[in-house]
Amino acid sequence: MESLPSLLALPEGVLAHVLGSLSFEERRRATPLVCRHLQQLADSPALNAAVSVSFGGPLCLPRLRSFCQWLGRHCGSLQQLRLELDVKDLEVRHRRQASVTLGWALAGCGFQGSLRQLQLTMRGHEFPCSAWAARLPSLRALALNCGDDGAEFVACVVEDSLQPLTQLQDLWLGGFYPCFAIDEEAALPLSLTRLHIDGDEVDTLPLLARQLSATYPVLPFCS
Repeated sequence: MESLPSLLALPEGVLAHVLGSLSFEERRRATPLVCRHLQQLADSPALNAAVSVSFGGPLCLPRLRSFCQWLGRHCGSLQQLRLELDVKDLEVRHRRQASVTLGWALAGCGFQGSLRQLQLTMRGHEFPCSAWAARLPSLRALALNCGDDGAEFVACVVEDSLQPLTQLQDLWLGGFYPCFAIDEEAALPLSLTRLHIDGDEVDTLPLLARQLSATYPVLPFCS
């Protein structure tokens, strides 16, 4: 009986299509087990222009660190990032470490200037924009989601650090608003054309946020 052809015998374009049908995390788990060539193909810019990842549970910190190391090497090809981080199962000190690790990784993307869209869902720890936002002037769309209503939860703090985002056009704020802090002195970039404040609890936001939501067209954030 004839043996089946090897996966590696396929043309490189076909291999790239196969890898592209896998999620980012599936590619990262599977390709190192095959060969270096397949891993290099999985790390090619074409396959990593848009990345979606999720981290949660007791092992989320080492997984997040591994991703942030990858991000530091490949952020030049990344244009869209959708990331969900749930640290509720971690000790308080490890929650803080996760927040700091992600903040530094996002700030590092600013050196390449390629990131255009960023969507973050945060659960379990405060994540101030001041740690990273000002370093991403290439952003055109930013979505921040607080994700849940736990009493101990404070997720995203929006301060005046959004002003340096001179190309930002879309800003989406969503989640449980008592846990979504907006600084009274917050000012939005002049480039902003769409502001979407999601949910039924918009009246619980500070007056500034309510005024801003009335100033800009309220349109959904592009998925």
